[in-house]
Amino acid sequence: MKSILRATLLIAALYIFAGCRKTNDLGPQITGSWVMTEAQQYTPYGWRFVQTPVDGGRFDFSSNGNVSYSDFYGDMYGSWSIATVRDGYYDEFGNYYTDLHDVMRIDMRDPSTAQTINLYFNDLDYQGSVFYGTYYNGSYIVRYRFERY
Repeated sequence: MKSILRATLLIAALYIFAGCRKTNDLGPQITGSWVMTEAQQYTPYGWRFVQTPVDGGRFDFSSNGNVSYSDFYGDMYGSWSIATVRDGYYDEFGNYYTDLHDVMRIDMRDPSTAQTINLYFNDLDYQGSVFYGTYYNGSYIVRYRFERY
């Protein structure tokens, strides 16, 4: 009886911790300066380029979770975080999966105008000097490509 109880508790603990958010190891790789080089939206005809509020600007991700963003309109400051989650998501190719993956949140504010930019990527794919953030809002998929500055 005790072995069944132990096994049940072990299985319950594994199930609970498998679905929890946790900080992952991508943070050190993302730390540094990046430029968003393109954004594309998935359509029934394939990918098409779209404009975003962060075209042409430079992101500086600090290891302490702070972010600054600069473009020809001004500067924004805020925070960023990456977590590993288990749920459904679309990758940068438009394929749907349900498993562990990385998500990223970026929240910034311009102190002089009070304008904000809040980005959330349902999937994050780091490839060395490039990373992709993919966003799905229930209707369409947009992928952002970032390159080291």
